[in-house]
Amino acid sequence: MLKFNHVKILGILSIILGVLFVIFFYEQKIGISYTIYTIVLVAYHYFALRTKKEFRSKVYFGGIIYIILLSTIYLRSDFILFRALNFIAVPVLLCVNLMLCLDVDIKLIAGNTLGIIFVPISKMHKLFIELFSNRRKESNNKNSQIFVKVLLGIAISIPALFIIINLLTSADVVFADKLSHILSGLEDVVKADIVIKILLAIIVSAYFFGQIYYLYDNKNRKSVVRQEEKESNTSFKGFDRIITITFMAILDIVYIAFTMIQFVYLFGGNNNLPVGYTYAEYAREGFFQLVFLSVINIVLIFIINKLYLGIKIKDDISNKDYNYRKDIIVDSLLSIMVICTFVLIISSIYRLGLYEEAYGYTRLRLLVYMFIVFETLIMILVAINIWNKKLPIIRIGIIVSLASYLIINFINIDGIVARENINRYVETGKIDFHYLVDLSTDAAGEMSRLKNIDDKMYGEYIEYLNTYELEEVQWQSFNLSQYNAKKLVE
Repeated sequence: MLKFNHVKILGILSIILGVLFVIFFYEQKIGISYTIYTIVLVAYHYFALRTKKEFRSKVYFGGIIYIILLSTIYLRSDFILFRALNFIAVPVLLCVNLMLCLDVDIKLIAGNTLGIIFVPISKMHKLFIELFSNRRKESNNKNSQIFVKVLLGIAISIPALFIIINLLTSADVVFADKLSHILSGLEDVVKADIVIKILLAIIVSAYFFGQIYYLYDNKNRKSVVRQEEKESNTSFKGFDRIITITFMAILDIVYIAFTMIQFVYLFGGNNNLPVGYTYAEYAREGFFQLVFLSVINIVLIFIINKLYLGIKIKDDISNKDYNYRKDIIVDSLLSIMVICTFVLIISSIYRLGLYEEAYGYTRLRLLVYMFIVFETLIMILVAINIWNKKLPIIRIGIIVSLASYLIINFINIDGIVARENINRYVETGKIDFHYLVDLSTDAAGEMSRLKNIDDKMYGEYIEYLNTYELEEVQWQSFNLSQYNAKKLVE
């Protein structure tokens, strides 16, 4: 449980967090403030949890370094996709990191992460109870309890009042008029903006304090007895060998046939195609379908490899339980599917390359390239796991996934798209200028090359940047990409 003095300090720190939240984000565009607030929040979590017996500081600091790097997207880049994804990913990963550093069973991470996100809402009142009680033993003091209940009643009534008053004002014009006069009079005394800021600061403060209270109060996170799961595990004996071999053999035959067609018609340039098809049309289509199919194959291979236990053997005739040994046939069939999946991946890359040569480069096509690289890494892990069952593939897969996402966050996607399209323009004279001007300010550095290639087009781009939101902003909203674009305009 939280110590009395510790609680008071945490209460004050949580109020500071609430005030900083208002300063950083209320009516401000998200920029450098997001990174700073993330750092402040992880420092708050560390201070609150460092005394817990289960707390593992190495795990905690390993996780927060990754999270802080992700949060810098709002400082570095203007790329809307990753700004939107990280807006959700950073707080969720913060909660996951808290669970991991408290040595929670990895199988219970998902449920406990949801708990640490939503349960603190029900603990928000604890901030007022702890701050306004003189001693922990006197938390049931009548006066403090009354005060807290009044505050809670006010807090709960706010959303209800919002709905009710809106309905009443729309139902009765006189009521709406009288209320308008009352509110305008109150606004002369107390600015509505100030009230909103105070309420927002209180809500944020109470939420973060409730989060810490929940982490100390929830005692049954780690030791959960799951008898039903154990019983269900004992009843499942893995996939049947004959069914698995039959299923895999049929799929492999289809994929081998497809692979042969790729080598003959796509890579070999055979023009003996169906009527109405040219080789260019044939080669440039279907890459999205192949990428999707390769993902299905990876999942399928992984599931069969994990749930097919091998050939059953008995150590003892009197023993009813089976042990399992390696099944070379099934492993070989899985390996054939792996090879065919690699051909699918190569085919999709080849087709995508031809498509880009014909139609130019876009964000989506570049992201598909990056996803294919990630997919290839996972495929290699799965292939190794077929012959080495002891490989901790899930753990390594999570690490590879997180590392890949972080690397992609630091790649200037819009800059690469602009560069490749301008190179294509120099070589072929073809360019989709309207697409390029719609890219974020991350592309401004590469687009400045147009000044020496096509002065008229460069002038149009500068005119577009002038319409972009590059006005003077508060320090909280500072973004390096927009700053560089502004310098280009000036």
